[in-house]
Amino acid sequence: MRGTSGYTLSHSVANGGIAQVEPQQPAPPEWNANPPAPPGPPAPPPPGQWGPPPQWGPPPPQPPRPGAVTTAAVILIVLGVLVSLIGVLFLLGGALFGSFADAPQVRDQLPGIGAAFGGVIATVGGLVLAYGVLQVVTGIYVLPGRAWARITGMILASLGAIFGLLGLLPADGGGVTIAGVLISAAVVAGYVYVIYVLATKGSWFAERPR
Repeated sequence: MRGTSGYTLSHSVANGGIAQVEPQQPAPPEWNANPPAPPGPPAPPPPGQWGPPPQWGPPPPQPPRPGAVTTAAVILIVLGVLVSLIGVLFLLGGALFGSFADAPQVRDQLPGIGAAFGGVIATVGGLVLAYGVLQVVTGIYVLPGRAWARITGMILASLGAIFGLLGLLPADGGGVTIAGVLISAAVVAGYVYVIYVLATKGSWFAERPR
């Protein structure tokens, strides 16, 4: 008779009917022929299952530069050269006026005023020259599509358009000439065109490499 506790009960007549408990031998453990793999990184797949190697080709071509951007850059460079020449003329004028103010006749009649006025002219010439040079450099860097050149070009063109509009105003005690109006109108139109192009072609500048 087998009990629920895992032991076997047997009756022995020789022992006066007293039951003897015989322990049951436990079953041997079952050994797995394929033990589980230890934890760690997964094993690489067998050869031939990696797939083809990646194809490294040339970088995608950059979008071509719009013709309007090229025209705007050329306008900036040309007007910048002209402005730089005006600045050089102001510098020379300030130096010549200072030399003229050092003459004895002028120095006696206008003591100190001539030299100060010559310094003012030279300072204005230096500022105009710096503005023209910065405009030329900006136009050069607009061609490869530099983002800072786009922003700087719009600022410089806005200042140039304002100065061009001042040239359309009649001077005190006199009128305006046809030549002056035509030159000022051409300068203003060129700067307005530069502002329009740089403001509307921002997507092309954004696609250029930094």
